[in-house]
Amino acid sequence: MLERIRKRIRRLIGKLKLMYVLEMDIDNGALYLADTRLMLPPALALSATRDRIQDIGPAGQRFLYETGKDAGRQYASSIEQIMGRELQPEDFADLCAEYAAYTGWGHQEIKKMDFEKDEYVVTVQNTPFRNDRDEKTGEYHAGMFAGAGEYILGFDVDAKEIECENAGADRCVFMVKISERFDSLF
Repeated sequence: MLERIRKRIRRLIGKLKLMYVLEMDIDNGALYLADTRLMLPPALALSATRDRIQDIGPAGQRFLYETGKDAGRQYASSIEQIMGRELQPEDFADLCAEYAAYTGWGHQEIKKMDFEKDEYVVTVQNTPFRNDRDEKTGEYHAGMFAGAGEYILGFDVDAKEIECENAGADRCVFMVKISERFDSLF
């Protein structure tokens, strides 16, 4: 019970640190989290860009995934700059989800962390990648989860969207696991 309370206190302190280090430099038109500059484009602009890239086909999907993976590593690195590396992987992952929510990437939750199988399930409600195509749109998000996962865990992981809001699901659901355990990503 005491350990559970300590864990909640650490998470609360982490959330407060995240909120405290967001800095707006109005004179220079910049927003920062620690030393990382943020840009908050309208979600419709991101969706339109993603749709055009996805229209390229499999190469476009791979591009979205790999750029998402790079972004996920950067997200996790920003959290490490703020919090240090003393966090347990599940706390680190939860703070990454909080950071994503603060910056408009939807409500993200780590629903399952199976350390024996090295498999994780992440959900996203209110994805910024909306469209009316009735198809999965999570290549970039999947890449972000894989990149953050690699940074946090220290080994190669991949992620795949298995349910999507745009295809009629209540939320987007992503499976994250060791890279060679996926048959295919797309």
